[in-house]
Parts: sequence; C-alpha cells; structure tokens
Amino acid sequence: MLRLIVLLLAGGSLSAAAPTALPVVDLGYELHQATLNESGQYYNFSNVRYGAPPVGNLRFSAPVPPSTNGTKIFNDGSRAVTCFQAVPAWTAYTADWVVNGTAAFNISAGYQVPPLAATPPADPTATEDCLFLDVMVPQAIFETAGQGQGAPV
Repeated sequence: MLRLIVLLLAGGSLSAAAPTALPVVDLGYELHQATLNESGQYYNFSNVRYGAPPVGNLRFSAPVPPSTNGTKIFNDGSRAVTCFQAVPAWTAYTADWVVNGTAAFNISAGYQVPPLAATPPADPTATEDCLFLDVMVPQAIFETAGQGQGAPV
C-alpha cells in the first residue's frame, strides 16, 4: 500500500492529454484518473485496488498484489465500492430510547415491539471485496512529482 502511495506521489507513469485534463496514473494493472477538489486543491484517486479480490483461497488471507494479466482497467472512481457493515437489530430501538426515554416503550399506551427478525435491506453496492483505498494528493505536490525531494507520506 505504501508503495502505491509513493508511486502516486512520485509520478510513476503519468499522463494528461491537455492542460485541463485530469491526471491519470498507470499502476501497471489499472489506470486511475483523478478527480479534482477545487476548494481543497487536491486530487482524489478513488477506489484504488491494492490487493487481489479476496475470493477462494484468498478469502481469509493477507492481501496479495493485484493480477497483472495484461488487461488494464480504467478507473475514475465513479463505481461505488462499499464494504458490508454490521448493524445490530437493536439499533432501531436506541434512537427512540435516547429521544423519548422509557416513555418510548410504554406498552400500556399501545407500543408494539418491532420484530427483531426483520433486517434492513442490504446495500446493493456492498461487497466482501474491500481491498480498495482512496489517495488524496495536494495538487501542487502531484504536479511537481519527480522534480526534487518529493513529499512526506
């Protein structure tokens, strides 16, 4: 992961078609195009894969480098990557308890206990493949990459 950040900061293979074009970093297995946060003056490289998908024998193993099968995927960070999140069923009750106290559970006033078996719907973008990171690089640092000392990581 540190090598990836260093590659992004050090320039690696960079390209920009025109002065207004956003930079693209070639990591060997994927091409990543940045988005520019103009108010913060930084580039954001979103959803950068740093390990092969954790499937099969890799499911509960340490991350291994992504495959470099020759086909480079273009990634501009627009595809949502969401890791599964655990939300216990009782969280639905806690907000009511905090706001209304014990009055929230007044059974004599007709309070009905919601079924604990009901779970919230799953996020359609959720996946077990969470080996992604976002790298934010100040615009000035990125544009002077490879010209001098570099920048601390």
